[in-house]
Amino acid sequence: MTRFLLASVAVALALTCASATEVEFISPRNGMLTTDDTLVVIGQAQRGQRLHWSVRREGITESDTVTADWGNLFEIFVLLDPGVNRIRVEDSSLEVFYDPGGGEPPPEFRPQFVHAGDLALCEDCHDPRHVRLLDGGYPWVCFGCHLVISANPANASEAQDDPHFRAAVADCSRCHEPHLSADPKLLRAPVTHLCTECHPKRRDPPSTHLALQEGGCTACHDPHFSGYPASLHQRLPGLCQKCHDQGLAAGEPHPALIGGASCGTCHDPHGRGESLLVDQAGALCARCHPQITRHGHGNVLADCGSCHDPHGTREAGMLRTGAPLRCLACHEGVDRGTTRHAALGEGCQACHRPHDDDNRRRARESCAGCHDLGGNRELASLHGNLNLTAAACGLCHPPHSSEVPRLLRGTLHQPLTQGNCSSCHGGGEDRSTVIAAPAQRCRMCHDFEKTLRAGGAQLHQPLLDGKCTACHDPHLSMRPALLRFTEKKLCSACHGDRLGATSHPTTQEECRTCHDPHGGYGGANLLAPP
Repeated sequence: MTRFLLASVAVALALTCASATEVEFISPRNGMLTTDDTLVVIGQAQRGQRLHWSVRREGITESDTVTADWGNLFEIFVLLDPGVNRIRVEDSSLEVFYDPGGGEPPPEFRPQFVHAGDLALCEDCHDPRHVRLLDGGYPWVCFGCHLVISANPANASEAQDDPHFRAAVADCSRCHEPHLSADPKLLRAPVTHLCTECHPKRRDPPSTHLALQEGGCTACHDPHFSGYPASLHQRLPGLCQKCHDQGLAAGEPHPALIGGASCGTCHDPHGRGESLLVDQAGALCARCHPQITRHGHGNVLADCGSCHDPHGTREAGMLRTGAPLRCLACHEGVDRGTTRHAALGEGCQACHRPHDDDNRRRARESCAGCHDLGGNRELASLHGNLNLTAAACGLCHPPHSSEVPRLLRGTLHQPLTQGNCSSCHGGGEDRSTVIAAPAQRCRMCHDFEKTLRAGGAQLHQPLLDGKCTACHDPHLSMRPALLRFTEKKLCSACHGDRLGATSHPTTQEECRTCHDPHGGYGGANLLAPP
């Protein structure tokens, strides 16, 4: 029993001695980089405890004792040598690097920031016994030097009324070291790390917002109290426009930018991906413009931003450029003909609705908006006094431009240049009737058949069969002789097997280089005269 009691007393004494010599460094902290050759070491130990300390530098060790007789604090004045200096007090130790200039300190040593530049003024924050903070503790003791006021002139509330301030900011030591720190503003850690301790959803994966990556959370938020929603430095979109100028030059900005959530309507400032959008661009636009998605300009509407600037421009409809230029980005070349439709000068929207599927039908109907199809005598005469309809205009006229005068799709058959449809179709009410024997009508003006027969030529079979329109368009064509297709395509429709034969070269694009298309000599070859 006696041995047990003696052992217990020995353990108690050992624990008492261990706690009695426990030392906590207040300044500096391990890994400090300094450019001053003198250093004051301030630490905390049990009051009245006599402590052994030593400094080792450049192979020399200096040692002495100090008593924690300044309340429960002690001070040691140390001279430093260039390089690493190792300071030890009882069982606690730290390293300080003195750089007199011109050297390259190891990266693990960093400068440290001291509260108010002098830690000797302890009683500015602590009671004389250094047990409690003055003024009831945080945040009141800090308010003696640091003002926390609203940046919002329209806000009349105090910081203590703000939920974020009461929950996270009022305990100043939660984010700040009260004595010294390796981070500016005496922070315990980088600001983004401190914020994500309470907002873990913002931590992983990290946002791609450049302002957040470079400036941290405080680039947009006041960490203490601002008086604006979400502790922002100012209202949106003004805050965003400090870095982004989209929409600033617009005659009328996008209504989504005005009031309400403003930029946050479409963007997540903590988001990831291109433009930090909260959804796919097309789906996002459809939230406010659902009628657009019920139609569709081909597949273009999947990306509204290809035509529209989502923040606003000086162009109507927030177009990135004027309507004709924007349309030509996809419909290249429609305006390059020597003859241009006058309506192009008024913009594509004069005839088209860019968000509709039925643009072709609407465009055809729009002809009657400018051209009096029923009452203009000159127009009626040019068209043989036919019953003109908007749906038929596109048969002869391209809607944008042409290489032929009068905005035609091709060269007109001679009678049509005068609107003389009756030359082929006959007069009276029956002039639009399909011609029963078109070859007979052709022979009225084209007498090459008589010439070929007189010369003993063999006629081409389609000519013998009276099928002139098998190769020729009786109204208009962009090809010579009003051909329906290229010569090679027309000939291969009937003579494709011969054109592919090895004995018959097909390098010539025009078959009539060797053959007469109406009739010729040399039997079935219809060779042209030498």
